[in-house]
Amino acid sequence: MQLLQWILRASLQAGVNSSALIHRQVASIRTGLPVPPAVAVARLQIPIKRLRDLAQLRYVSELPSFLARQSSSPASVVADELLQQIWQMQKRAIVAKPVAVPIELLQGFTVSKTTKDTLRFELHDPAIAYWLAELMICDLSWEVPRSPQFLLQQPQRVFTLQHALARCCSWLRHAEQAHIIQLATNKASQHWSLATPIYWLDEAQQLQFTHAAERQLANQLVAVLDTWFAPPPVAEKHLFLLAENISHGFEEAHRMVPVFGRHASRDRLKCHLGLVCITQRVLRQLLQPLKIVAPTEL
Repeated sequence: MQLLQWILRASLQAGVNSSALIHRQVASIRTGLPVPPAVAVARLQIPIKRLRDLAQLRYVSELPSFLARQSSSPASVVADELLQQIWQMQKRAIVAKPVAVPIELLQGFTVSKTTKDTLRFELHDPAIAYWLAELMICDLSWEVPRSPQFLLQQPQRVFTLQHALARCCSWLRHAEQAHIIQLATNKASQHWSLATPIYWLDEAQQLQFTHAAERQLANQLVAVLDTWFAPPPVAEKHLFLLAENISHGFEEAHRMVPVFGRHASRDRLKCHLGLVCITQRVLRQLLQPLKIVAPTEL
């Protein structure tokens, strides 16, 4: 995720100035040109991979091993130094010193060193809530090299995606008619959002929705940003699979959680409907570059 790229890059930049070890490691990066360490950091492609865990948003980076290979320092020592730099950034944010990213993001993850000397990041509820709020308003655009034959061979799978999108729209219209939410629609893009404010977090800074299926759907929606932040182009099949994963996640959450259950609080219900609204936005924005009709009803 772009956030973690920024965190690691910032920790390297800070380490260049405050840590002799990090300075040596960065200075030894083979860039092909004699450049200062700060420039080397800016050019560095930092390896980050999301773990396949639908229940949590976890990422791992092999940056310590990469830096260790550039010199004789052990990866475990490099990892410890990077951890110290990241923790210092989070600590500075606590005492209200200026930071380049929102506090919800900088304080919204934990980082630890694994037995393989990699860095493992785990995003927590404040960070997930921040990205959900962003997905409610942002427009995702994709650069996709077309391969029409792929979609021509998937008519049933295409219909399943269209059906999920139409169901999202149906539930949102029903909720508006029941005066639970108010929709805001963009007629030019056909993207729907909620005019009703959504309070994703409770007083304990935990997400209002608690069912495992809802959390899984939220994680799948936020994980779409990993692809969006990645360098273009994006393979058509990859976008299609992203849409399928979100469609399946929506169907499971919709099946497992009684949307209009009599015991659901108003805020809890709005959060679930917020997930539904983001689902239809993201599905629509995944289908459009694939030239798949994105219906609001069937």
